Amino acid sequence: MASRDVGIKQISDNKWYIRYDVQDPLTGKRIQKHETFAGTKRQAQLRRNELVLMAANGELAVTRLTVRDLMDQWQNHYCRGNRPEKRKVDIKSRINVHINPGLGEVPLSKLDTWKVQAFIDSINRAPRTIQGIYETLNMALKWGLKMKLIRYNPAEDVELPTLGKRQIDFWNSEEVKRFLAVTKDSKHWMLFELALATGMRQGELLALRWQDIDFEKGKLFVRHTLHLTSKGWELAPPKTITSRRILPLSLQLRASLKRHKVQQDKDQLRIGPSWQNSGLVFTNELGNPLDHNNLYKRHFLPLVEKSKVKKIRFHGLRHTYATICLERGMHIKVLSARLGQTNEGFTLTVYAGMAPVLEAGTAEILDDLFVPNGQTKG
Repeated sequence: MASRDVGIKQISDNKWYIRYDVQDPLTGKRIQKHETFAGTKRQAQLRRNELVLMAANGELAVTRLTVRDLMDQWQNHYCRGNRPEKRKVDIKSRINVHINPGLGEVPLSKLDTWKVQAFIDSINRAPRTIQGIYETLNMALKWGLKMKLIRYNPAEDVELPTLGKRQIDFWNSEEVKRFLAVTKDSKHWMLFELALATGMRQGELLALRWQDIDFEKGKLFVRHTLHLTSKGWELAPPKTITSRRILPLSLQLRASLKRHKVQQDKDQLRIGPSWQNSGLVFTNELGNPLDHNNLYKRHFLPLVEKSKVKKIRFHGLRHTYATICLERGMHIKVLSARLGQTNEGFTLTVYAGMAPVLEAGTAEILDDLFVPNGQTKG
């Protein structure tokens, strides 16, 4: 005999058909779900009450949603924020190339730690690439948990491949001299000199404005980094609080920057109205911000080949500055502050095994490496 209780229907002795609704958190629509239950009528009623309460609290996953649905929704949410364009591109690539092909059709309600672990283990890429893919998936699942699309994060206990220590690429003092010797006729000679003389990050160099330099006091203020967004190039705060810092400028470096300013002013007069007065220290031929990739591929790499030094990333200039400073006795605490790193412990970890630390250095610690542009050593 069938029961007339709402949401419960008897289908045989001690067997019940339970019906309840779940709201789709993405569309707001009600989705009817059902469950077959074995037990007494009272037990079936209690079970339905439990399911209704869980559905009201968002504790039941909507089985129609797949991992692909979650990734699409999370990506739209995440990329609406003011994120660097490169970050958005990386996220999109990880989702489209790896996560959706590997897990996209799996229903969220059936995604478990074993499936995520199997997916991670199947990726035939370098450990750091795998870590990036996992990071993206994990962020999306954390958001899904917050939105109550899933009951737990199945990526939480996944084991990742061990990361080997990243090789630090840098030049020695002789390689620096050989590189700088061929940059004297380069449009961006001053940028490379400043990178090697201060250890500034590429984004910090490209965001540097003339108003950030105090020639009289010999100070350079690192206040911004340059990011490409959907709206174009924008100045953003540095990556950490400690990245906002003041760097000392030697008299020689100040003289080089002044020569660069004179040349930039001449370029502005020559270009005329087409010049974009961005106020940046380093610009392209029309006064606009420099593109990171173009700087590396079209200007830096050709000079590396011409000078016959080993090929390094642009970030290797920062490592070069740090290693030579350590070799010359700069205190690790001073170096950490100049690099804008969190603390000297982190700096020691990165540059472990380098020359012993002796004493604090000065602004002139690297001056002998730089020949003023247009001059030769006597």
